[in-house]
Amino acid sequence: QVPAVRLASSQVAAAMSAAEKKDEGNAKFKAGDFQGAINAYTESLAIDPTQHLCFSNRSASYLKLGNSAAEALADAQRCIELAPQFLKGYSREAAALQALRRYEDAAAACERGLNIDNDTALRAILAEVKSNHFAYQIKGCWHGQVTEALGGYEQEMEFMEDTSVRVEVLGRSIVGRFWVDGGAEPKHLNIQIPMTDIPPGVPPPPPVPYIAKLDDQGLHLCCPYMQMERPKEFSGPGFVLMKKGSLTKA
Repeated sequence: QVPAVRLASSQVAAAMSAAEKKDEGNAKFKAGDFQGAINAYTESLAIDPTQHLCFSNRSASYLKLGNSAAEALADAQRCIELAPQFLKGYSREAAALQALRRYEDAAAACERGLNIDNDTALRAILAEVKSNHFAYQIKGCWHGQVTEALGGYEQEMEFMEDTSVRVEVLGRSIVGRFWVDGGAEPKHLNIQIPMTDIPPGVPPPPPVPYIAKLDDQGLHLCCPYMQMERPKEFSGPGFVLMKKGSLTKA
């Protein structure tokens, strides 16, 4: 019986030590010491490699550290293997896949989690993935000619990684910002252009609500005409088909 008691005592001590290291990792994560958190979680997992929470938290630490998305993905996937019902594991996986620009895989990870439970937070992450994916797909320069009702001129739009958008019309270039609702179908694209000639105290105009889709023809955009409601189809005076590339190269 003495060896059995000693074995039980050593298991309790190991569990306590693993928990202490995990708590240390949590504290370092909250303090913004992400490398320290990774080190503490790694020591905890060396004692007890079955802790799905440690893998989940270390995955988040790797993402916060930067340039470690592959490590974050491996930890998220190990977390899911250990605890398939733990929904945060799927959100960790989706976050790592987003960082790797693997948006379709990130959406699939969210869907796997949602098949377990229709979780509100996971649904929000899925919508974010779809939005980021579309924003990534349209990144770069596009050009097209608007309808005669809007002036018939050629315009150029350049969508940038930081959600800035440069709009060039009739030789004038303006930088604004854009955001996407990728969960909508067709996609909702909002473009906010600053106005420099607004009198003091007057609020800025609302963003222009486009619908957008991307296919082999190019980037289809449609903005409102004579109203500010978002269009429902790609037709009418507000429609323009944008081709990849800048006006100068075209």
